[in-house]
Amino acid sequence: MTIGPLRSDRRPAPAGHGAWTGFAAAMLWRTRLQRGPRPKVAFVVAFLSAVVLHGLWDAANTATVQIAVGAASLALLCWRLRVASRERPVP
Repeated sequence: MTIGPLRSDRRPAPAGHGAWTGFAAAMLWRTRLQRGPRPKVAFVVAFLSAVVLHGLWDAANTATVQIAVGAASLALLCWRLRVASRERPVP
């Protein structure tokens, strides 16, 4: 199996993979700390959001779209971190 060269038209995603992984991981951690179905549904929604954002990033054909997707990704991560800082841990 051979792997072709990296495409030169793709830009790195500093606001992409890190933000998507952080957002999904934060929501997954939340399911461990809270009981009931709501946190689990929230994790599924977060995971699907990361999948959709990744798909939009890969499908983007302009820098403007990539900037918009990156901004949305970072906004989701920042929102989750802000909410998490106000939540009280469950013993």
